[in-house]
Amino acid sequence: MNSEKIKISEYLNYSVISFGTSLLTLTVSTYILYYYTDVLLFPLELVTVLLFACRFFDGAIDPVIGFYMERRHSRFGKYRGYIIFWALPASIFHAAMFSPPSLTGTPLVAYCFVLYLFWAVAHSMIECAHSPMLITINGSPER
Repeated sequence: MNSEKIKISEYLNYSVISFGTSLLTLTVSTYILYYYTDVLLFPLELVTVLLFACRFFDGAIDPVIGFYMERRHSRFGKYRGYIIFWALPASIFHAAMFSPPSLTGTPLVAYCFVLYLFWAVAHSMIECAHSPMLITINGSPER
């Protein structure tokens, strides 16, 4: 059992990470379907396949990311480096998803698919690094 007292600043730091990733996730999960079908005018069937394929890949890659993170350390610690590095790419991918270039047809669909996939991977890198860090809050070494 860890007997060190956790500082209020550490609680706030963990909360800021959760707030930021939750805000990005909530924006994407509630608005992306509307944006693709009503703004970019993609057929609903195409959007369904696109979102399913990306989420399926994301679900398959998460255990691989977690396995990799468990076995690697950086100068920032075991997980913190992933959050520091992937925060900016995740934000850039998020902004780019809702501001597509002036493409039409298949190039626009490919652009949206690749960008959504990159955002999902960047988001997974942050979430897979953030979740194990929460163990230190309760002081328990068990998972």
